[in-house]
Amino acid sequence: MTAKAMYSASSVAKWFLNHVRMLTSEEDEEFLTNLKLQKLLYYAQGASLALNDRPLFNDEIVHWQHGPAVREVYREYAQHRGNPIQYDEDFTESYDQETEDLLNDVYETFGCYSAWGLRNMILNS
Repeated sequence: MTAKAMYSASSVAKWFLNHVRMLTSEEDEEFLTNLKLQKLLYYAQGASLALNDRPLFNDEIVHWQHGPAVREVYREYAQHRGNPIQYDEDFTESYDQETEDLLNDVYETFGCYSAWGLRNMILNS
């Protein structure tokens, strides 16, 4: 039996969007596109499964032409198309330290790649 996830994919997506928003005010960081956000969700789920032996979220990851995606999150930000998502909401969800560390590590490892770079890394692996 698979352990129940503690978060939704939408919440994790908002964590990444909020994280990048905070970084853009400190550094020359770029906002996330929906494509890049999808790939970060994929890597975060994989990291949680590999390191913590449990899913980060229970939402299904589907395989589309440009790689893995979470349908609900894709739809939530589809209006942005290929443009950066400027996240202006108040992020109020709290995460435990283990999850914060995991998400920070995922972003530090994969956030430096472009959306298409991440897509190609996944599809060519």
